[in-house]
Amino acid sequence: TDEYTAGGGIFTSDDATILRSLISSNNAGVGGGIDINAIDTITVNIIESTIAENVAKSDEYAGGGGIRNGNAGEGGGTLIIRDSTIRDNQSTFEGGGLTNSGTLQMSRSTVSGNLAGNAGGIGNWGIANIDNSTISGNRASSEFDPVEIPSLFLFYRTGDGGGIYNSSIVVAPF
Repeated sequence: TDEYTAGGGIFTSDDATILRSLISSNNAGVGGGIDINAIDTITVNIIESTIAENVAKSDEYAGGGGIRNGNAGEGGGTLIIRDSTIRDNQSTFEGGGLTNSGTLQMSRSTVSGNLAGNAGGIGNWGIANIDNSTISGNRASSEFDPVEIPSLFLFYRTGDGGGIYNSSIVVAPF
């Protein structure tokens, strides 16, 4: 898979709803499972779905092994995740589970078992509202070197943010 490809399972630049679906075992440079390629103008709903075992292989861009919502510094759309699971995804750079550069609204969902150089579970450069959700068992590792991706630049992988790496605003009500 070329590191400049996007959306191994789904690529969208328009409104979309993913309902009771399984997006798994896909590969791309960014957005291994799903790539949302828009700035501020679209809404993608993921409801009662599982995003699992996807891989983002780019070592230069905010990867999003499971989901990438926009590109860091450029913004993204609105991503609403409800009653869903994002698990066992990988990104060589950032956001094993997902990266968000727009608005993320997550409720009653689980992000677990994801792996990345930074931001094992969630990498946030936008606004993230996370409610009644579980983020556990994710890992950020500077030594991440999966067999299927033989040459990586270690410079980018600092191992920060196992669960959430935040560079913007996160609201997590208690």
